[in-house]
Amino acid sequence: MRRFANVATAVEWMRTRRRSFLPTCARVGLMALLMGLMGSTVPAVGQVAVVTNPESPLQNLSLDELGRIYLGQTAMTGAGSVHLAEFGPLRDMFYGSVVGMAERQFVRHWIGVVFRGGSVDPPVLFADAQELCDFVRDEPGAIAFLPLPDVQDLKVLTIDGMNPSDDGYPIS
Repeated sequence: MRRFANVATAVEWMRTRRRSFLPTCARVGLMALLMGLMGSTVPAVGQVAVVTNPESPLQNLSLDELGRIYLGQTAMTGAGSVHLAEFGPLRDMFYGSVVGMAERQFVRHWIGVVFRGGSVDPPVLFADAQELCDFVRDEPGAIAFLPLPDVQDLKVLTIDGMNPSDDGYPIS
């Protein structure tokens, strides 16, 4: 069985080999091939921040807008093209709060988006907060989530007008 470092790598592999890979998936079952991609655990964290490039004009997103962005239903924001990133240890918690899906459901959703020829790339997975911060800092239009204490020189977006430290913040 082929194993991938992250979902983005697997999706790119499937995208480039779509014609030869699809019949195999139909016989074997796509999810059986991808089960090795999942299974991260959620660390004990406090607040989770949604961040963007420091130069981005974005200030606030509604929880619904954030969900549409992460589901690939919105390819553009006021900052231009969206480039999604995710912090691996928080995926299940984040996607449960934002789009009402478990991590496995979210991965299945993106597999469908890719096979339908969606115009948005799936989120880039990072296991290291420093690498994620570097990506967001260097990529105009980047949006990501990570623990608030790990945010380094990035713009923290408010969600529904609330900061991560506010009572009632919708991502937890």
